[in-house]
Amino acid sequence: MSDLKLIPAFQTRTSGTWSDDDFDVVLVESGETVGRIYGRLAVSGCQEWWWGLAFPHTLNAWMPYYGVVESKDAAKRAFAERWRVV
Repeated sequence: MSDLKLIPAFQTRTSGTWSDDDFDVVLVESGETVGRIYGRLAVSGCQEWWWGLAFPHTLNAWMPYYGVVESKDAAKRAFAERWRVV
């Protein structure tokens, strides 16, 4: 099983402006970016967290490869759960 880590987007992306709640999900051993997790303001005014696997890890996906949850920790858990079955 590959270990994953979150790296703030401003450290991994060469252009653009990124919020403090925007992260790339990276494989520890190779440094490959395999997804993204970021916080955003929901229509209700509450904070929500989006998570998603990056292409090509979504090819032939038989289950959802992205989602929205209530916390950063929940997003990390959901991402890791999906990553294990890719």
